[in-house]
Amino acid sequence: MPTLGSAIGLIWRATEEMSQALLLLNENKMIGEYPFGKLDYYPHMKPEDVKLWEKFISAFPDMWETCDYDVLVGDGVVAGDVEKDQYARSFQMLTQKKIDVVVYKGNEIGIIEIKPRAGSTALGQVVGYLELWLKKHPEVSPTNVFMGIVTDEPQSDYATIYANQGIRLFIVGF
Repeated sequence: MPTLGSAIGLIWRATEEMSQALLLLNENKMIGEYPFGKLDYYPHMKPEDVKLWEKFISAFPDMWETCDYDVLVGDGVVAGDVEKDQYARSFQMLTQKKIDVVVYKGNEIGIIEIKPRAGSTALGQVVGYLELWLKKHPEVSPTNVFMGIVTDEPQSDYATIYANQGIRLFIVGF
């Protein structure tokens, strides 16, 4: 007889497979779950990040078509059978890295970190997230994916550092 944990595991696998299938479009284009625009709620986004993100959306309303929020990447900590144990799966998800926003338009994809007074933390996050996202999506050419940081202002010297690392910097003020 199936247990609640095994049923949840099956639902999770089916949901994960559906999510992956929804991402792929004709001609290998990808789409996100949400339209690019203001929403009533952004998953796991802090209030100061919401302010920056909505200023970005207002400044560039047609820049992207769709997006995903709070995108899980990396392995997280595996403490048990994540296929059969709902608590092990929940713990793994809790310990995975989370990309603030992934944006899509045509074949272009952006890994976006939202950070007030962006500095070294944002730099490390977006570089690591790109690597982990590409590992999760080997079907996507790395040339189609860029790193971006949305901020009110970068810390001293970081605009140059971001540019030297190929990171797009979007300064929207606060």
